[in-house]
Amino acid sequence: MAEHHSDDGLEPDLIQIAAELERSRPLPNPGFRGELGRRLATKEERMPRLTNPAAVRRRIAGMAGSGGILLAVASAGVLGVGPLAS
Repeated sequence: MAEHHSDDGLEPDLIQIAAELERSRPLPNPGFRGELGRRLATKEERMPRLTNPAAVRRRIAGMAGSGGILLAVASAGVLGVGPLAS
């Protein structure tokens, strides 16, 4: 929990409110926290395609390429020469 000092430049009322909010903040139950920890620990095993740098680079290249194609089609439409030109 963060400690607040009177030299923080905050009004005393705000310091008291901040302290009360920190004290009354709900914490997830231990079962949830344990399950979350286990899921995060095994994330790499379950999702290797998201943690493999080569796979991430392929996804980025694919998305950038499709974005470039969409941008070219939109530009052609604005110029009045593309498949969507009216």
